[in-house]
Amino acid sequence: MNSTLLMCPLPPQKTRFPAAFVLCAAVLVFASCSGTVDGVVKQDGSAEIELEIALGNQMAGRLRLLNSILRGGAQDAQPPLLDGPAIALSMAAAPGISAVSLRNTSPTAVAGAVSVSRIDAFLSLPARAGGAPFIRYDPEGRLVISLDLETGPQLLSLLSEDIRDYLSTLAAPVATGFPLTKAAYREIAASLHGPQVADEIVAARIPITIEFPRPVKEVRGGVAQGRRARFDLPLIDLLVLERPLMYEVTW
Repeated sequence: MNSTLLMCPLPPQKTRFPAAFVLCAAVLVFASCSGTVDGVVKQDGSAEIELEIALGNQMAGRLRLLNSILRGGAQDAQPPLLDGPAIALSMAAAPGISAVSLRNTSPTAVAGAVSVSRIDAFLSLPARAGGAPFIRYDPEGRLVISLDLETGPQLLSLLSEDIRDYLSTLAAPVATGFPLTKAAYREIAASLHGPQVADEIVAARIPITIEFPRPVKEVRGGVAQGRRARFDLPLIDLLVLERPLMYEVTW
């Protein structure tokens, strides 16, 4: 399994912690905080996704500090920073998801599985005039995923209005639709959370492995290994979308 360390920014005080971390579980589209993602696309168009999510040490410390401040300095009986069952409950209402099961492996980590009833319905959006839908799936052997500054905010709304508000307060273009360069976004992250957290966001990558019904013929944006396609997405590319992201697999 691939693994990497990705940092999730601090949520604003008005945002509920479980809702804020729904973003971490949207494994094909959005960044996890850290961990691994493994998916299987089946011949009937359904999919199974296994994931592990964990907070990095510095971000966990920041969130514990925020929790302590909100609790008036109390240190006892603090809830998990990541709440697996709460994340699962929020995700279950998203389009195309038939079941979600997430459990806590520690106060800062969760693991579990997501069942997708139809891959072409997963976080589905109406096709745009002259543009591509978020997901295009051909059961004959083709999957295309597209994300840009127009579709990003819409996808966040499908997951949770809190998620869109959460990332909007951080000026993340994937939520606001407002264009920023990666350099400008790094400056904003540094001003909000400090240079160390900003550097970790810039360095963070999202590893994703997807298995298909037959050997993969071609991959755009990743590499083919037998029936698997592997992707390594820089987190800042996803948050900023300075250029539209497109991934394509044929099998």
